[in-house]
Amino acid sequence: MPATFATETTREGLFASTRWTMVLDAGESQTPPDQALSALSELCRIYWRPIFLFLRRQGSNPDDAQDLTQGFFAHLIESRAYVRADPEKRRFRSFLLGALKHFVAHARAHDRTRSTRTRSPRRTHEP
Repeated sequence: MPATFATETTREGLFASTRWTMVLDAGESQTPPDQALSALSELCRIYWRPIFLFLRRQGSNPDDAQDLTQGFFAHLIESRAYVRADPEKRRFRSFLLGALKHFVAHARAHDRTRSTRTRSPRRTHEP
């Protein structure tokens, strides 16, 4: 996606101010499905690049950052985690970054477990 690290540190990587009505529309069960889907799509569009750039600044290479960003948004949508965001408690970007850090830690732990299993041959005990 991004061409160079220098372009990643521009203002484009900053998190936008949250329109809480959009977050609430995405999560409300009373919101018509097409309106909820539109709100959710817009949230993903707005926050994809800042999440990606955050991961790049944390040391992920471009391919891994893209995979983690896509996986994070897929998880966010499938689990409906965005419904737990509360404007009274904290900013939406703080909620997203907390959820992202948890997602990344879980993904890396899963990868370590999987790579450990593939590297360790099963030993058979000989009598």
